[in-house]
Amino acid sequence: MDFDETEKNFIDILAAQEEGVSSLYHQYSLAFTDNSFWKELSVDESIHKSWVMALYSSREKIFIDQQHFEVEAIQSNIAYINKLKTEIKQHSLVETLTLVLDIEKSFIEKDCFKVFESDSAEVKRILAQLETATIEHIHKIEVELNITRNS
Repeated sequence: MDFDETEKNFIDILAAQEEGVSSLYHQYSLAFTDNSFWKELSVDESIHKSWVMALYSSREKIFIDQQHFEVEAIQSNIAYINKLKTEIKQHSLVETLTLVLDIEKSFIEKDCFKVFESDSAEVKRILAQLETATIEHIHKIEVELNITRNS
């Protein structure tokens, strides 16, 4: 399927956001002693990027909901993620967990995975996987945050 520029742009920027979060989590794995938590999240985000890129292999037309498609909001997210990468040593673990919890929640609140519409069962499956995986990350981070606060 050939995609128009809007569709390509959105898939690419969503993939860049996933890649940025993966990189951020990887950097946190180097900065904090419980690096297995951060490594797992980083690997998950890399997988999420591959799911986003799999949208390119869809044989069905993918429509972008122009009212929810806010490139600027996602670009702002990416800029914020890049800013956090420069501030790794400036935040405590509790602050860091709070910041990344906000990032993950923003993906759900901004309906990042609901801007696509398609008749394709595969596209719907990928988008549902992304949303479910993000909700799982929110839960994991909340658990880790509570453990960290109570220790």
